[in-house]
Amino acid sequence: MKFIKTRIFLLALLALCFQVATAQKVVIEHLSSYAAGAFDEGAAEIVAHDPITQRIFFVNASTSTIDVLNISNPANPTLIKSIDLTPYGDQANSIDVANGIVAAAVQADAVDGNGKVVFFDTDGNFLNSVDCGVLPDMLTFAFNGTKVLVANEGQPNDDYTIDPEGSVTIVDLANGVANATATQITFSAFNSRKASLQNRGIRIFGPNATVAQDLEPEYIAVSEAKNLAYVTCQENNALAVINLTTNTAIDILPLGYKDHSKGAPKLQEFFLNELPNWPSVGTPVFEGAPPVTLGGFSGLYFDAKESTADAYVLYTIPDRGPNGAAIPARTANAVNDLRTFKLPNYQGRIVKIVYNPKRGTVSFDEKDQIFLTRQDGTTPISGRGNIKGYDEVPVTFTDPTVYTQANYTVNGVSYAELPYDELGGDFEGIFRDNDGNFWMCDEYRPAIYKFAPNGTLIERFVAEGTSALGVTPQPVGTYGKETLPAVYAKRWANRGFEAIAFDAEKELVYAFIQSPIDNPNSSIRNSDVLRILAVNLDGEPVAEYVYLLERNRNAGVGISRVDKIGDAVYMGNGRFMVIERDSSVPDDGNAGKKYIFEIDLKGATNILGTALATKTTSTGATDKTLE
Repeated sequence: MKFIKTRIFLLALLALCFQVATAQKVVIEHLSSYAAGAFDEGAAEIVAHDPITQRIFFVNASTSTIDVLNISNPANPTLIKSIDLTPYGDQANSIDVANGIVAAAVQADAVDGNGKVVFFDTDGNFLNSVDCGVLPDMLTFAFNGTKVLVANEGQPNDDYTIDPEGSVTIVDLANGVANATATQITFSAFNSRKASLQNRGIRIFGPNATVAQDLEPEYIAVSEAKNLAYVTCQENNALAVINLTTNTAIDILPLGYKDHSKGAPKLQEFFLNELPNWPSVGTPVFEGAPPVTLGGFSGLYFDAKESTADAYVLYTIPDRGPNGAAIPARTANAVNDLRTFKLPNYQGRIVKIVYNPKRGTVSFDEKDQIFLTRQDGTTPISGRGNIKGYDEVPVTFTDPTVYTQANYTVNGVSYAELPYDELGGDFEGIFRDNDGNFWMCDEYRPAIYKFAPNGTLIERFVAEGTSALGVTPQPVGTYGKETLPAVYAKRWANRGFEAIAFDAEKELVYAFIQSPIDNPNSSIRNSDVLRILAVNLDGEPVAEYVYLLERNRNAGVGISRVDKIGDAVYMGNGRFMVIERDSSVPDDGNAGKKYIFEIDLKGATNILGTALATKTTSTGATDKTLE
């Protein structure tokens, strides 16, 4: 049996002076205390102080009262009165005070009964009460005392035969305590996402419990500037986010699993003291344009086999070449946007660079460019789109007399259409396999490329049915070997495969979709669901997994939202390091988010070929696609 006497201690802060010169310490000394006289009964658990009356209010669960102390003389606290709470319920669990109003959260006698928020003045006179959720555990005043927020834990009984829903109550005091109104916020909207939340690391463990039943709100912190409340759900290892403008639960965030035995993460930075003078890759065809220098690098691969302690060898790719932003120009001739290419004859390439970690220098030799060609070894592979009527229209700035194909004029600027390239790529990730072949992924289709060490295409792998896309169906194989699942053809335009990684031991290639695919259509782009596809060296799929973005879909003004994969690296034993990112840059005023996660396929479900993975249509709310 515990014998812990419940006391309230008043501490005098004898020194609060941080002076670096004298290095003085803060000293806290016991001044006085008040003993409630109860043992192990929670007789003084939560305390609130009113600076106007110099009174302390604390909940006394052992007597179902609020006890009031006078601390106008801190050395001699005295009990003024005890406020009986039995007319309102069983006992108080929390208390707060603001603007001369005392608010107490009182739980009901029944385990599944709604509690109450009871209001008194600082003299202990009853003012009003409103209903809240089951087992109110904590409350707090916010917005200058015009609102009270309550975390309702909703605990089950011991055998889970009764399991009430957890909730948050918002009490509006804008029209005075006498006219207080309460809004109940539940988490029932998340019941259909139970598996998704569990996969993100949120503990939902009650027998046959819904999400709303299992969440147990404990404590609330308020960001008044953002009109958001953050609610800890301790048993669930989660943080719920409440929008205080709409009074709705907008997200449930996992707090994650931390393996502290690994120690703290470490970041090694490499400073670049000297960069190469990148050469020109060509001069645009329109008059007065300066030459374009090599750059626009996208994926990056560290070649450990070629590297030494003084020379780190890396291979990179310049995306799809020098091009401008998409130009909205949907006309009878252009059903999609225009994409300008400054160099109509630009050839895709792999660039080798060498980093000296001791000197911090990057070196490059023009001869270390591997130019990409089709299987014939001579026909260049460009960065232009593949399919007319489906991809963006490749155009260039030029005198229309130079190119005789369909031309477009947008805001007084003339553009001439370039030929589509059936095997053209918007290259992103890159790695080398055990035989020295280069593998790259492409965000146009999505597609996976396999190149010989000299840059000759061995094979391109695309989704089944790709040949039937666009204005005119083409023979199967026109755009590559159609081995990938057909659903991948529903990609979000220009957001196909963004990352590629290699398990050298099992010789498996993993390709990561950049953003949620348009399955069944573009209405689901707010989805959290990405896909990881594993193929063998023949491009045949062997596994498929769901990856859930750590996006903040209700980020707020001035905060960018994570919506895509950036890159991935295989770390061994089924583990990957994955970058998630938003589109913000340091100068655009957004609070950008760039995350690096370690993920593990151990225990993940292989959904390849299942109805869940292949379903591409939706006939109703109960027949949704994976996305």
